[in-house]
Amino acid sequence: MSSNDALTLKLDPASARALSDALGKLAVEIQDKVCRNAIRKFNKDVMSATAAATPTASGASRLGVTQKVKMFDGIAWGSVGFKASGRKSQSVEGGRARHRDYDQEGVGWRTHFTELGYHSWPKGKKAPKPGLGRGWKKGQRHRGQGGYHAGTFASMLAHRAMAPKLLGYLNAELAKVLK
Repeated sequence: MSSNDALTLKLDPASARALSDALGKLAVEIQDKVCRNAIRKFNKDVMSATAAATPTASGASRLGVTQKVKMFDGIAWGSVGFKASGRKSQSVEGGRARHRDYDQEGVGWRTHFTELGYHSWPKGKKAPKPGLGRGWKKGQRHRGQGGYHAGTFASMLAHRAMAPKLLGYLNAELAKVLK
């Protein structure tokens, strides 16, 4: 599983055609509203499953899970993730000072460690040469050393688990509008 996995639904052609025909009878604004409402309800399920699968010891707050829904030229897009400040650190220092600055804004920027996993630097291992650090700027990462800390993949697994519900939400929203 990679971080680029996208949620895709495979509908049987008859269901897809029926849904498309029903939506096609409505005005574009109403079609967009139906899609947005259905995606918001779907995202709420994904958010609760993501929060439940995120360990509290990771530091990622369950209250930090958020959603976003947008429309792009007839394409409905929805996303679930952890809140991040979106601002740059004001610290002139690097390292731990910058980390503290980001941490004050929430856990969003660090959740990729919990979600995807990480390698820790082996305890007691020295840098190869003084001043070179651990080689991360040269792309020398992992190299089979250090412990691997497995990620939870909470949001990806939640999306996959909840995927069958999306069509039901679309049908329910469409039925509300057609009444």
